[in-house]
Amino acid sequence: MMRGLYIQLFFLFVGYCCAGVHALDVSVQTVRDRGLVGELVGLSRDGGVSLVLASNGARVDIPTADVVRVMIDDRGNRSADGERLASQHVVVMSNGDRFVGEPGSFVEDHVGLMMGGAGDVRLSVDDIRAWVTPVGLSKEALGLGLRRGGSVDTMVDRVTGLLTGGDDVLLLANGDVLTGVLESVDWEGFSFETEQSVVRVSHEAVLAAGIVTGLAVGSSRLCGVIEFNDGSVFRVDDWLMSVGDGGRRLQVRLVSGGVMNLDVGSLRSVSVERGRWRWLGDLVPVDVEQTAMMEIAWGYGMDTNVMGGRLRTAGETFEHGIGVHSRSVLTFEPGGAFDEFVTYLGMDDSGGAMSNVDVSIVVDGRRVFEQANIRRGRLFGPVRVPVRGAERLSLVVDFGAFGGIQDRFNWIESALVKSAY
Repeated sequence: MMRGLYIQLFFLFVGYCCAGVHALDVSVQTVRDRGLVGELVGLSRDGGVSLVLASNGARVDIPTADVVRVMIDDRGNRSADGERLASQHVVVMSNGDRFVGEPGSFVEDHVGLMMGGAGDVRLSVDDIRAWVTPVGLSKEALGLGLRRGGSVDTMVDRVTGLLTGGDDVLLLANGDVLTGVLESVDWEGFSFETEQSVVRVSHEAVLAAGIVTGLAVGSSRLCGVIEFNDGSVFRVDDWLMSVGDGGRRLQVRLVSGGVMNLDVGSLRSVSVERGRWRWLGDLVPVDVEQTAMMEIAWGYGMDTNVMGGRLRTAGETFEHGIGVHSRSVLTFEPGGAFDEFVTYLGMDDSGGAMSNVDVSIVVDGRRVFEQANIRRGRLFGPVRVPVRGAERLSLVVDFGAFGGIQDRFNWIESALVKSAY
């Protein structure tokens, strides 16, 4: 009898412990599948991604090099991007990494930044390219509404554009610009050395700081990209998920140095760079042909539609792609390093009812794919074409039945893929 009681108590204890770590549903994009949905049970650089599929309960193990992105489904921790950014500082590093948080103490040329879901991270001032304050992110300072990433980039471009004389700069809220050397940053403000003296400037008086840094050294090694719900994005060269009483934690080693222990539930996504997949938008087209029908000079948008807004086709929004307007020919040079080109495609939802185009993909002068009479409201793909050994890849969008009227077109999630890592 006592033995049966002990067994019942044991299973009650196990159930209590397990209840503290809820299942975490994710969607995993790989080089072959756009979205495998299931429970995340493993995540590391060496072990890849392990997933229990929602469709049939089977477990799949995906090598890291085959992973494009793990989208983490934890809507309860998310808040409006603009709302979160408007109350936080954004620090942009020389390698493009972005940290969002509240400044802490300054010790030995490193500033502490308190990040939600990550705790205190120490950032070297020598590696910081720009620092944007909450005042600098306000609508009044930018003259535009907040949207994820856009407002930050606007202010970063504005302050780094002032770095012309070899000095650091402080862009003040009253419009003045201080030049000199940024000595430190802490929870009270900036210490800045000008030709006359060292001054203390509060965060409330500063829009942004631009700091002269050396060029970041790139790496060809496979790495991860961690993106938080609050807008933080940074690269790591090692990562390992563990599950315990505190929930799911992801220990990472930053490419720029340092170790962080992250709450997986506060992450938006974990992506892989320099695996088998490379976004076409990472390349610059070697040739751009735009034929205007009514003398309108259309360009193209990398990861935006041709108007500069979000890529949206058939009611779905995408983060990666190229927005164009007919007639357009974009030519890239894959360099013979990839085996396959993959893309989705369709008219942007912002186009009108008369939008209509014919598209084709040309590899080394040979047309390998074509689709006529593409209209708004349908997503095509995935389209996969071989490009092994190819020198030139051209994406052609031609006038349709109504000429160039409302022809806003998106190449969506376009990428080059290697057959092996």
